[in-house]
Amino acid sequence: MLSIKRFDPTKTYMFPNGTLATPEAIRASFPAVDYFTHILEINGDVVQAVMSLKAVRGIHKVDESKTEDEAIADLELLFNTPAPIVVGPEERTAAALEFSNLMMLDDVQANTKDPLLLVQDDPYAKLLKQNFDRGLWSTQMLEKAHKKGVLSGAQLLDITVK
Repeated sequence: MLSIKRFDPTKTYMFPNGTLATPEAIRASFPAVDYFTHILEINGDVVQAVMSLKAVRGIHKVDESKTEDEAIADLELLFNTPAPIVVGPEERTAAALEFSNLMMLDDVQANTKDPLLLVQDDPYAKLLKQNFDRGLWSTQMLEKAHKKGVLSGAQLLDITVK
């Protein structure tokens, strides 16, 4: 998780190349930190970016009526919120065709020696898990895959139980 901190002239971090990011080193590379409010993007102890708070507020449209502390909190939340999953029409079509092909298979008899193979061991199960996680396949569709013998019971549970 990234943390967004106001530049503090008393704290030392590390740059990505492993050198110390002392306040003096930051000032040497970013002299404006003493004149304008700057924020640091911190990952653990590593300074990944030094940015003008006003510029970042403008880029991300953070309300100007908010205090600097409120704006920094908003930016931290924004930087740590995963981007929404966008599923394109090609991916939807591919998932539908995969299910259509699956439905043409004959049902298999339940195997009492159902292997404990998990999803990470089976490339096709990985694909079905991805389809499920992205909302392209439902639990009922995965149950059909199990009924057709494409997924083991363990794989079905591995995909659907979170």
